[in-house]
Amino acid sequence: MSSLCSSTWVLDSGATNHMAAGDKGLTVRMAGSGAEVTLANGKAEPVKRHNHVSMDVGKGKTKTRMVLGESMLVPDLTSNLLSVRALYRTCGAVLFVGNACYILSDGDAVHSSGVLDKASVVGKVNDLAQYVLKVTPVKALACAASTRIAGEVGLWHRCFNHLGSEKFKLAGTMVDGMPLSVADAKRVIGTVCVPCVGETMLQAPSPRSSTVTTKCELVHTDIGGPLTESLGGSLYFMTALEDSTGFITATPIETKGMAPEVLKTSIKQLETLTCVKVKRVRHDGAKEYVTNNLKSWYENNGITSEMTAP
Repeated sequence: MSSLCSSTWVLDSGATNHMAAGDKGLTVRMAGSGAEVTLANGKAEPVKRHNHVSMDVGKGKTKTRMVLGESMLVPDLTSNLLSVRALYRTCGAVLFVGNACYILSDGDAVHSSGVLDKASVVGKVNDLAQYVLKVTPVKALACAASTRIAGEVGLWHRCFNHLGSEKFKLAGTMVDGMPLSVADAKRVIGTVCVPCVGETMLQAPSPRSSTVTTKCELVHTDIGGPLTESLGGSLYFMTALEDSTGFITATPIETKGMAPEVLKTSIKQLETLTCVKVKRVRHDGAKEYVTNNLKSWYENNGITSEMTAP
């Protein structure tokens, strides 16, 4: 037997008794009863003796004496096995935390501490002396907002302006060149087509002011995004809403820094359409709306800049 085997014990939650591969440390030696133990590989090995094993175990910088009862001498083992279940039968406890295991001689202290009550899941010992979790499989739910059409189907999905998979069979009868695998495509559960999800999301409309306004008296503006990059490279959009009529424009922009110039253009277009000067512009106070250049433009055009309440 190697020195490593004699000095190392492996914790085994399936072993019914402590098993030693050699006789080092055996303090009480009783002849074997002719019994055999069945190992994990199904091989039966004879029990040579029943013993108590006494050993010194490291505990930080100190050592403590540990005596294992109900131990068996099984010379054909490659490792000494420390039975977790045997420790429990002697009122002990074993805790596994991080990269360390902790063996307590007083298992009742663990129960009384209340730490076990905080466990998320509890397993039980089955008839094969194995610690198992009894679970109930849950069938995944098909959800339109959490599906994506993948692979070659995904290309056709985008080419047809994000056509739903249930429409592919009809489209296959109307166009040439669509593979049969695409026409019969099904959704892939658990994945997402981001543009489709974004398109179906609902957003409350911008609230009108509580007071009655005249044409072009008040314009609301805001920036949305970032979104999926458009073919033109835009990630954001800027809106301008005329309060009295609800007329709104949405302009795609590549960066938020483009918002001031786009806002100027939108206001000029609105004034041209209505032949009325814009008097007030209301925004959320984002830095793009309070630049020195835009402040000067507001003053030169007689426009009052207002910020919404935080």
